[in-house]
Amino acid sequence: MDITKENFERLYLLDDLTQREIAEIFGRSQCWVRNRLIEFGITTRKQSVNLNFFEKPSRELFYVLGLWASDGYVTDDCYIELGMADKDVVEHVARLIGYVRPVKERSKGRHKKQYRIHFRSRAVADIFSKYGITPRKSKTLKFPEIPQQYVKDFVRGVFDGDGCVQIGKRSDGFDYQSVSIVSASRDFIQSLKEKVELHTGVKPTKVTENNGLFSYRLSSKSEVIKFAEWMYQGDVFGMSRKKTKFIELGADFTREEVA
Repeated sequence: MDITKENFERLYLLDDLTQREIAEIFGRSQCWVRNRLIEFGITTRKQSVNLNFFEKPSRELFYVLGLWASDGYVTDDCYIELGMADKDVVEHVARLIGYVRPVKERSKGRHKKQYRIHFRSRAVADIFSKYGITPRKSKTLKFPEIPQQYVKDFVRGVFDGDGCVQIGKRSDGFDYQSVSIVSASRDFIQSLKEKVELHTGVKPTKVTENNGLFSYRLSSKSEVIKFAEWMYQGDVFGMSRKKTKFIELGADFTREEVA
């Protein structure tokens, strides 16, 4: 590849490659790449996210951790990505973490769009690692040690990533409702189930398995509402299409603090 301003703009600005990745393409050092960017008048990128957000415990930090544990990924070279079909969630996370680039949209399948944010950060990858969010985590993920007051927020993030809420009418005319969360890790979903039961008082149930995925499910209307009111206590953010269904069931997120 020729060493031209056009090629550097495409690699650095359009393809969003790091200076190290560009260095590997040209077989040069990162210092050489940085000097070429300066020579071509290409402004170097600022830090992609606000590290302070990840360093200070908060309800929204643990929401983000739960979301990444379920629906994001991290690579060995600290590439961190979150991609989802729900734009409201990705844009919310982008604002929370101080993401400085535009949220990217791409087609996934014939009619489905996906929205994603991505960045590289050794510091953030190290923080993620403390909570079990590591490369190739799907089957090895374990429920992390979390301060008790933030368990509901971690679960809220997991639910937005890998949870489902369904309401409707059966063929016999009776209403039905259910909440489920799935994971490829039995240990993770078992621990999550126990945490939910401990904090909400819902009736203990068994984790089920289907095609290598483990599922925790609630189907009683009162317990579905109890789960939602615990998770969204204080009317915090949640994926719009899921949170709306809980409201249709009669959940009230402004109730007093739930354990």
